Amino acid sequence: MSVDLKSLFPGTPALRSALRQEDLAAETLARHLPWLSAPADNLILTRQGDLIASAVVEGQDSFTTEEGDLSLATTSLARLIGQLGDGFGFHVSKLTLPDAPQLKPFDGEGTGEAFSAMVDARWQGHLCARTLKRRVLMVSLILRPTALKRAPVIGVLFKAAFTGDLGQRIERLNEAMGLLAGACQGLGFRRLSISSGEWLGLLGVLLGQPMAKVLPMRGQFLSDAVSSSQMTFSGKRVEIDTSADQRFGTIFGVKSYPARTWARMLDALELPYDIVISNSFTPARNNEIEERIKRTARQMRASEDAAETLRQELYEAADNVASGRQVFGKHHLTVMVTAESPERLEEAASEVWRAGQDCGATLVRESFAARAAWFAQAPGNWAYRPRTALLSAQNFAHLAALHRVTEGRSKMQSPWGETITALPTVTSSLYRFNFHDKGERGAEPSAGHTLVLGRTGSGKTLGTAFLLAQARRVHARVLVIDKDRGLEMAVRALGGSYSAIRIGEATGLNPFQTEVDERGAAWLTDWLGDILAGSRAFETAQ
Repeated sequence: MSVDLKSLFPGTPALRSALRQEDLAAETLARHLPWLSAPADNLILTRQGDLIASAVVEGQDSFTTEEGDLSLATTSLARLIGQLGDGFGFHVSKLTLPDAPQLKPFDGEGTGEAFSAMVDARWQGHLCARTLKRRVLMVSLILRPTALKRAPVIGVLFKAAFTGDLGQRIERLNEAMGLLAGACQGLGFRRLSISSGEWLGLLGVLLGQPMAKVLPMRGQFLSDAVSSSQMTFSGKRVEIDTSADQRFGTIFGVKSYPARTWARMLDALELPYDIVISNSFTPARNNEIEERIKRTARQMRASEDAAETLRQELYEAADNVASGRQVFGKHHLTVMVTAESPERLEEAASEVWRAGQDCGATLVRESFAARAAWFAQAPGNWAYRPRTALLSAQNFAHLAALHRVTEGRSKMQSPWGETITALPTVTSSLYRFNFHDKGERGAEPSAGHTLVLGRTGSGKTLGTAFLLAQARRVHARVLVIDKDRGLEMAVRALGGSYSAIRIGEATGLNPFQTEVDERGAAWLTDWLGDILAGSRAFETAQ
């Protein structure tokens, strides 16, 4: 619930003597958070009068999506930023949360079910030991009040003007969220609300707290409801004390950006650690940006700077801004890392720094500005951003690209209503596996083709046997046509019967010879009718 300021000034008597004793004492964490109240269930009002609306976006699959589709999504986001204007601010966070398989237990009896349950127990134990993660993309739109009405919310002089402006801005923000939902069409856009507890819980994760549903009490400030820990800033490290445990964190800022940006440039940060990537962007007025770009180009020409290509790019950017084809603004990017021990934190920090080097950016661990950078992760905390850079909306859309590793199909998307199994990905996340799409009643059955490819000896047969064992979770009937008897042991362990086909020996698989009685003949008639007729019924003559 508090922040310890004494740790910021170790061994500096001059600074300590200049500050009051109450300033050096622990202060509430909520003091540094902007969230005040909720004028509606899906809106937050800040101390500065800003309105915030947030949504969770499932995003595109970063592994299988074509580069052109990723570029189209980033271009749509950049275009939306230009359409909404400089009254809006944008905040995109990629949060890492713990994940667990949560698979249906085996409830059958018999030797085969016991074997399947044993395989499942070993597999789930392996998954839990890996501390797998899931990524959540949270997009926030912040609508700022006009300069005339940007006064304290409790100010009596501006109360009437602020109240009238608030209703108009609520309508405008809801309209903008509708446009954002259209830009994210097909990406799983879902707006967040206070009553669900998820929104405030995700805001708490931005501050290094564990994910938990947060429901504010009546009359309580939202910043007080979110803050549930004590933080001590000491150099480059932050100690986070919660009621359950103690964690350690650090935060990186961007010292220098790469020469160009692209949609997948930050994918290397999807590491098996608790990481939060926060991107914020506030568009600037076009006339100010145009004048700033031209002034920089004139200074380069006057100083006879040899970077002729860069000067031409500046003139081109000025032309794009003047014609409305490009929007620039202040961008801020931080990468927060938390861990359960200082040793684990240093290990994660080195991996994050290396990932930043791979994409061409220079990441620095914040020390003196660590507290400001930490609270700058909160949507609406514009004044806390310590390292801002002038970037285009397209650059921001690349850095905040709305894609992640897919989680597979949920239970509701499975024809059995359950997930067959869960598989770990190379980014230490979980993929929910199902053989089929859900399909629709009365329509053609879903195609159930699953193709397993690999070199000889790479484990194709073993992987198939594992999936067969996991399919028994939903009591699926299994028919195996096997080559070289590779699945014989698996079939017998699952309680099935296995028959080998040999040249010159009768297989007993001819139903026209085995189904010879009256009941068998009726079954053969129905069977042949289903095969030959398909979805159309036979006529009487047929």
